[in-house]
Amino acid sequence: MGDKGIQLVGATRPPNPFNPEVPNREKEWKKWKLQFSWYSTASGLDDQEEKVRVAMLMNALGENCVDIYNSFTFLDAEVGKYDIIVKKFDEFFTNIEDKNLHRHRFFEVIQNPEQNFNDYLVCLKLAAKSCGFEA
Repeated sequence: MGDKGIQLVGATRPPNPFNPEVPNREKEWKKWKLQFSWYSTASGLDDQEEKVRVAMLMNALGENCVDIYNSFTFLDAEVGKYDIIVKKFDEFFTNIEDKNLHRHRFFEVIQNPEQNFNDYLVCLKLAAKSCGFEA
């Protein structure tokens, strides 16, 4: 009962290592993080000690993210904290310039004369997804 070993369910495996060089890295980071969250739940990793969760996160992220991690600065109380590390990656992969470009493109969307309103609305919603607008 006291054994906290990771219990794999079926063929549970972490997502492929994250590539920080992808073109739309904020979107790809959100997808990767969601996949890792699913993996954490399915594998029982969520129930592990924080240092194990951090080690598994960093292992799953892969070697391309080690330099990024090493560039972070932590307060003494933040060192080794899973949620803080994920938040720092969130901040790193959120690029303000990308948001500004996406917002510019959003405001450039116009309804074509032959386009019905529903199609125009779909275009607006798709353009707004990557803008980071607050609700």
